[in-house]
Amino acid sequence: MNLAIKKRLISICFIIANTVTYSQYKLPETPSCLDTNISQNISVDDLIFRSKQNIDQDPLTSFCFLLQAQKTTIIKKEKELIARNADTIAYKLFSIAKYKEAIYFQSLSGYLWFELDSIKQYSKSLRKLGENFHRLGDIYNSLKYLNIANELNEVNNFKQEKYHTYLALAWTYIHVRNFNESKKNILLSKLMIDKKIIKANNYDYYYLFSTMSRAQDNIPLAMQYNDSAIAVAKKEKDTRLLALAISNKANFLIYTKGNIDSIIEKITYALKINKQMNDKNQLNSNYGVLAKAYLYGKNYSKAIEAANIGLKYAIETGNKFEVVIKYRVLKNAYREKGDYEKALFYSEKYNLLYKEVYGVNDFNEIFEVEQRSRERLNKNIITNLKITSKQNKKIYWLISIISILIFGGIVNYYVHLKNIQKRKSEALKEKLSYDLLQMEMEALRSRMNPHFLFNSLNSIKSYIVKNDSRKASNYLTKFATLMRMILNHSKEKVISLEEELKAINYYLEIEQMRLKDKFEYHINIDNSLDTSEIVVPPSIIQPFAENSIWHGFSKVENKRLLQLNVLSKNNAVIIEIEDNGIGRKEARLLKLKNNAYRSVGTNIIKKTVEVFKNENLINLDIKTIDLYTSEKKSKGTKVIITIKEV
Repeated sequence: MNLAIKKRLISICFIIANTVTYSQYKLPETPSCLDTNISQNISVDDLIFRSKQNIDQDPLTSFCFLLQAQKTTIIKKEKELIARNADTIAYKLFSIAKYKEAIYFQSLSGYLWFELDSIKQYSKSLRKLGENFHRLGDIYNSLKYLNIANELNEVNNFKQEKYHTYLALAWTYIHVRNFNESKKNILLSKLMIDKKIIKANNYDYYYLFSTMSRAQDNIPLAMQYNDSAIAVAKKEKDTRLLALAISNKANFLIYTKGNIDSIIEKITYALKINKQMNDKNQLNSNYGVLAKAYLYGKNYSKAIEAANIGLKYAIETGNKFEVVIKYRVLKNAYREKGDYEKALFYSEKYNLLYKEVYGVNDFNEIFEVEQRSRERLNKNIITNLKITSKQNKKIYWLISIISILIFGGIVNYYVHLKNIQKRKSEALKEKLSYDLLQMEMEALRSRMNPHFLFNSLNSIKSYIVKNDSRKASNYLTKFATLMRMILNHSKEKVISLEEELKAINYYLEIEQMRLKDKFEYHINIDNSLDTSEIVVPPSIIQPFAENSIWHGFSKVENKRLLQLNVLSKNNAVIIEIEDNGIGRKEARLLKLKNNAYRSVGTNIIKKTVEVFKNENLINLDIKTIDLYTSEKKSKGTKVIITIKEV
């Protein structure tokens, strides 16, 4: 038996062992073809020509002409011609986001390539079917076809197809939050680039890891990967990919409470490119991002307008994932606007479609269905095989291979299930541990120092007693604003550095007013930094500033000065908090002597660093340096917070 026949046989075995039987692989139903009056006497060439003519106006009629051509001929060259035309039309329809129609043509090409023994082209058709089903929100069918294609690629070592299928699988697994499978496929695609098996840039690697990190709520890591994707797109001068990554960044900035003008500017830039390229899929997605941005900026009318434009594209392309997103924005925008009737209307639509899109994505259910298919197939093969004595050896070999593959599939399934249960158990332990840590952090952040609260309220009271209503009002406004910011920030994992600096500025203003200007403070920010796009843990600066004011300045007679510097150095953001106080050593002695209160700031910082280290969110490094004069006398303390890329 030659190598080509062996590969063909093994490929068929994999198809049988890992999915539904070939006989179950049918074209999508096309009932309108029954009503299409196509003469039986038209040649194959003429049918193909008419198919091309109708594609823009009526894709379904175009498909019917190709289907008639396929039924008319038994000639190999004509079948190849029909298959190639079906591929070309399917690609064109996919590029203009007509995914349902593309599936008809891709199915026809797959059917023909299988008949023609072209397993590579057949695998390519299955991969493209998977991509089309994914865009329609049909994850079960998407994974079914992608996994068949993946098996065929592995058996036959179709290098280019392997790479594209890895990417398609990674993207689909992200949507169903199977991050282990997604990561595995991303790394497999990257390995092919690194080993120079295929020629490609790293854009997809960075973009997919960015998308996966966002799905895992790891926004800092997502932003880092996305910035790398932007760099690759700029280097390759690929405006479509650049627009995609920039709109992605705008989406991340919404979650980190970035500058609204910067967010709108980025999305507008992406939409301009999408319109120039008539990229309906990205127009669909980016109008959704624009709607979310307006919702974040509390411009509810514009949010509704953008969401409705995006919804039109989403319905036109049949992308149910995007329809769900638009419904969610519309229900939230109408609720905030006070139109509860429309909010309820879109809420009901959102709930129904969400269940439809995400309700079938239980992988245990998928494995169970596939397992039952394998068992039925094995039973049918054993009971239905009628063979002659001359065929015994060949059929026995074939059954052996199928049995081994089925047995391997069963073992693999149970091993996989066991591993899932083990990982779930480990993940649950980690999650419980992490949740406890998170709750403790939130509680600590929410507990503003009682001395600060008490003294602030006393200061407000003293202004009222002195009938100084202007100062009392000013103090109370700043105090209320700071309390609101602290409570809002306590709910977030990360916030923008811009928000953190606003909070610390309010805190220092209040302390300065309370202490009747007994200290000065200066905040200096490097002009090269965009603080709205840098993320930090909430309340990372305040505890150190508090230590300087309450302890560092306690016995300083001369001018008391607190310096806060934000710098950029060696691809890292440096935050320096420096005072000219008495230093840590003397401050500790005074606290022991006077039985002074202990700030909760130290606990906050320890827990914050611990959580962010465990979660690989932000690479935080905090150093405290004691400052001395040339005579080795204490002249203050400097805290250096370094934030590096993970």
